[in-house]
Amino acid sequence: MDDYASYLAHHGIKGQKWGIRRFQNPDGSLTAEGRKRRGVGGPRQSLRERFASKKNSKTDEEQREELKQYLRDHPKKLPKYSKELTRAEADEIISNIQFDRRLKDIRQQEYDRGLEKIKTATNTMQTIANAFNTGKNVYNAYVDVYNTFGNGKKLTKIGEAKKDDRSAVEKIVRSGSAQDIYDNRSKLTPKELSDAIARLRYEDQLADRLKKK
Repeated sequence: MDDYASYLAHHGIKGQKWGIRRFQNPDGSLTAEGRKRRGVGGPRQSLRERFASKKNSKTDEEQREELKQYLRDHPKKLPKYSKELTRAEADEIISNIQFDRRLKDIRQQEYDRGLEKIKTATNTMQTIANAFNTGKNVYNAYVDVYNTFGNGKKLTKIGEAKKDDRSAVEKIVRSGSAQDIYDNRSKLTPKELSDAIARLRYEDQLADRLKKK
């Protein structure tokens, strides 16, 4: 009996690699052989070929303008391409580079000048604040000594006047008469004024109930 009668062997295609298709790319597009096999258009251009065709579609003048702009943006490349430029083109590029550098220096100087002004103003304000705090501390220390040993009217420290004013306002809200509330209405917040009026109404109602009893 022939053991090889039903034997089937496949050795692949010469040059083909495992996992790589001959007629289709991994993204599903056709390879050059796949396009040729299916009769779809011409062979696919590589990125280098497309770039070369795009570059060749420009005129010599456009290409030279692009080269000059490139060298203006990258001055270190100028010696490499100096032989491809005329003397007038080289002078123009150098002049533009110098102009760009001067403009950059001017902008940097303006920035530094503005930054220095900000620093000076900040230092001035800090100096004023320090001087004020020093004077405040000296005056408040004097007030402590005067109030302790002096026989006259007590002095008020800096920063305590507002606190005393608020205490007086709170006292008016809690127990002030209608006339007191009216006279000091500009010092009251809307909520304090509302609370004072509500207190007066409650006191009037309470007085009426006591009279009826």
